[in-house]
Amino acid sequence: VNKILDAGYLAIPLELAPIGQIDISKQMPKMYWIQGQKKLAAIELLNKNRNLFGIDITYFACGPDTQISQQMVCRAQKPFLTIEMDEHTGDAGIDTRLQAFFNTVKSYLEIETKQTSKVFSVKLKGLDKIKGKKILVFPPMSEHNYAISSVLNAYGIQSRVLEVSPDETLEKARSCTCGLVCTPYLHTTDAMLYFMQKSEFDPEKFAFFQATTECGPCRLGQYASLESLLFQKKGIDV
Repeated sequence: VNKILDAGYLAIPLELAPIGQIDISKQMPKMYWIQGQKKLAAIELLNKNRNLFGIDITYFACGPDTQISQQMVCRAQKPFLTIEMDEHTGDAGIDTRLQAFFNTVKSYLEIETKQTSKVFSVKLKGLDKIKGKKILVFPPMSEHNYAISSVLNAYGIQSRVLEVSPDETLEKARSCTCGLVCTPYLHTTDAMLYFMQKSEFDPEKFAFFQATTECGPCRLGQYASLESLLFQKKGIDV
């Protein structure tokens, strides 16, 4: 905060931001971490106020931070800075990042451009909505998916389990996520991106299934929300 004030800008901590009346439950119903709810509400506040810009302080190897920060960046419609801290973080590095961000903000305000992103909501599709219309695709997460897929096929709902991505480096997934997301998330995301590049892929023909949960602490509950955001950013409507 002091560094921001010293640079001549007003700093408003998250605890003092007027986000109490901002409801993100409809847009992000699966965000069960209270800190994530506050930070995403703050992003909505930033998007609606031209002269407000966000700086997010995260911590190295913090599981929830890796998911929350990605969603914040995807939802931000203007320049946004994330600073990751650990025991080795020094003032010089922080000062450099802040100064570069201040310059970016100045340029953004001078040209008066607005970055826009598609507004969407993650919806649970009932089986009756896809039966006979789409093929339900499961990520290669466990052997259970094969059993579930077989049951659905017997019920009359076409389904299949994606093959594991042949790229052991998971480059497709790593290219659009931060380096600290968990490995299972990278595997599922890379498998989906790999499938999307195949000639048979058609968003009107296939529907992706991703498990979710109503509470933490496992990051699995955030997979569906974050993957949807990433695919939208890449111009893929799923």
